[in-house]
Amino acid sequence: MLALRPSRFNLLFGASPEQYFSAEVARTALEERGKALASFRKEIGTGKTRPLLSMLTALLLALLHGADHNMTDFGKWHLFAARTLINKMLENTSHPWNLNPLFRLYLDIYLYWDMGCSCFVHPDEQQELDTPGLSLAVHQIGHWRHPMYGSCTDLIFILGNLGRYCR
Repeated sequence: MLALRPSRFNLLFGASPEQYFSAEVARTALEERGKALASFRKEIGTGKTRPLLSMLTALLLALLHGADHNMTDFGKWHLFAARTLINKMLENTSHPWNLNPLFRLYLDIYLYWDMGCSCFVHPDEQQELDTPGLSLAVHQIGHWRHPMYGSCTDLIFILGNLGRYCR
């Protein structure tokens, strides 16, 4: 069962799409989303987090980011947080990542997300994708069939790297 940390608790209450509710309910949903963001920031900052659960929080917060109506902000900070969590999972030797199907799913979702957004990140803020640890993880995943895009992890990784140069 997922541990109900403050960030995930507030996230559940802030997940209401605003077009289906009154202005008061939408305000409450956005306030809860703000609390979830603050709790998640604190959770990540302390370093006392379980990366697999925190990755779920980062993904859900990124999905809710569309409620902001600011089309120039594509959720860059959520993407950066997800990368930090991916790196933590790759570095954790006590729980081999390649034996965990949930990590493979998260890594592939992250790579797809990065591929789609890499061209929007300013070059000065760009996080290198082709690091030895990440490259090795992509290679070791091989042709695992992701539910969203099949066995194209290598291609998604290449396109994510290419997107950093195409603006």
